[in-house]
Amino acid sequence: MIESEAESMAWCGYAFLLLGQHEKARDVVSEAMALDPLHPPAIDWIMGQVEFFNGNYEAVLGFLMGAARLNSLVTAFVAASYAQLERERDASDALREFVTERHDEFTSRGIVVEDDTVDSLARGFRSMWRRQDDFERLADGLRASGLTG
Repeated sequence: MIESEAESMAWCGYAFLLLGQHEKARDVVSEAMALDPLHPPAIDWIMGQVEFFNGNYEAVLGFLMGAARLNSLVTAFVAASYAQLERERDASDALREFVTERHDEFTSRGIVVEDDTVDSLARGFRSMWRRQDDFERLADGLRASGLTG
């Protein structure tokens, strides 16, 4: 299988994740990673999120460092994972990065951020996942990192 096919498979796994089928997502993305051991960072970006929803917070940190830090969503998962692992200082540092990145993203789109709360900064994430519990899991991790709301 060529690289683009492995990446396409990983994006199918991401669709399973968004639908709340966490184990199926892990199976599909793991297979994609096995097909292309030198896969692009986007596949690690996907697998880091998969592992978050499967409760494997150490694995999340392994996948979402380096080139896979593609956007503020990743930083949200990193902060939430540190919080779940009770690594308060790391969670706080990652949360500061998340807030800065979100402000930059919103500013670049002409969106005003009213305050630094989960409701303001993570509002665009709320509708990503079919299961509301999935958003709440991320929001709870952000709150545990020190974000209010």
